[in-house]
Amino acid sequence: MIKFEKIQFNKSMRGISLLEIMMALTIATVSVSSITILVQRLILANAAYIDNRAQARYIMDVMQRDMQGAIAVESSRTYDSVLYEATNNDLILKIPSI
Repeated sequence: MIKFEKIQFNKSMRGISLLEIMMALTIATVSVSSITILVQRLILANAAYIDNRAQARYIMDVMQRDMQGAIAVESSRTYDSVLYEATNNDLILKIPSI
């Protein structure tokens, strides 16, 4: 026959209470949620940066194509009875019509 002995617990052998486990899980959940939100924001910011770079590159390509395909550079041009004059910061390109 098996004999069972009564085990005596003292204060140094104390276990973890349910409240302590719940607090640890709460802290861990908040930490993981915060990190997840931070990573999502970083991914979205990076995607916006890449998109802006692609748009800027497209605009530069269009401008380059227009400059390379220009027939002439003009100092002024009239469109619909309105005179457009080039200043120090402007460039009027005469491009062939499609």
